Amino acid sequence: MRRRRAFLVAAAAMILLFVCALTFILKGQEEYVPQVQASQLNVERSQVYLTGEGYKLDQKQEKIHQKQEKQREQVQKQKEREQKDSDKTPRQVRPSTKRAAQAASQKKSDSGKKTDKSRKKTPKGKKPAPKSEDPEKPSGNDPPKPADPEKSEEDRAMEPTIKISVASGEVISGTRLDFSVSVKDYKGRNIPVFSESDGSFLVSCNGESLTSDGADGSKTWFRTTLQDGRNTISVSAVDREGHEKTKTVSFTGNTSESAEVTGEVYVAISAEVLNLGPFYTGVIQITRGDTVKDVLEEAFSQAGISPSFHGGYLSGISKNGIAQGAYISDDVRAAMEELRKTEKDPADQDPNRLKEHDFYDSSGWIYSVNGTFPDKGMGSYKLEDGDELYLIFSLADGIY
Repeated sequence: MRRRRAFLVAAAAMILLFVCALTFILKGQEEYVPQVQASQLNVERSQVYLTGEGYKLDQKQEKIHQKQEKQREQVQKQKEREQKDSDKTPRQVRPSTKRAAQAASQKKSDSGKKTDKSRKKTPKGKKPAPKSEDPEKPSGNDPPKPADPEKSEEDRAMEPTIKISVASGEVISGTRLDFSVSVKDYKGRNIPVFSESDGSFLVSCNGESLTSDGADGSKTWFRTTLQDGRNTISVSAVDREGHEKTKTVSFTGNTSESAEVTGEVYVAISAEVLNLGPFYTGVIQITRGDTVKDVLEEAFSQAGISPSFHGGYLSGISKNGIAQGAYISDDVRAAMEELRKTEKDPADQDPNRLKEHDFYDSSGWIYSVNGTFPDKGMGSYKLEDGDELYLIFSLADGIY
């Protein structure tokens, strides 16, 4: 009986001890893993550490911060003083080096030799390299341009590629210059003169910004007025990834001479759909960069016709009696009726002008080159030697 009672007491003590130990462990865990309740969160306070708004240092942190700032200022001032002192200190030559130089100089003077090491003899049969007029292409006497120290070789390899149709050092006659610019990124993708996502580039000549005259594939054309003597074209490009490049070419303008003739173009101007014309036929010489508009202006001048241009668009021409006797054939009238076009009163037609919307609201001037109708303005299409240019009055699409 006593043994049983002792056993029960021992078992109760062990259970009590186990409960106490378990309670202690759970309490300790609560200190490290506190219960999170949404009602206890301060949303505004939690945003302080993300935005920095409303955050303030306590007094202890503020003192530490001020102390660190003073130490930084002292270190910076010390570095500035040391830099100033080093700049003021003249460079000195070590005595041994100085004595050696004096001895060598004295030895050469005694032997009658020249002491000027900078003068070098030119080998027989070899002329000294001429000085370069192109700042981008140094001559043999000029040191090569150092690479940009702020850019690595990898960065330079990713710069855009810029091609300008004018070569450095070139001599160009005349008062006008038409040239093209082609820009590509390091992946070979074309960079337009302006875009929101594919990069862009800017062009200037002699410090003045230029506006594009149009694009032809990957080439973008520009026109500028030449000045006598040195001229400089600068192109600055940036690709879609932010890589930048600037290229400059310098050339000489000779404004006292006429531009070099590069070919001839056959030109014809007529309004056969109205049984009028031809108003002009002939051959016109072209120079580098001449456009349809340039050639037509010369043709109009030779024919005594006054054009009305709006940029690269021709709205009409004027000349005494130029539209006199115009009439529309039955076949043409039937074709226009099939297109549901309404003919205007012939009495309202000006006999001295032939312009867009005459006879029909859909009428106007169009041009073709070598039998095709380019999808470009007259001021953007560049002509070449041997081209055939036709200026035609049209009543509607396909009716001319």
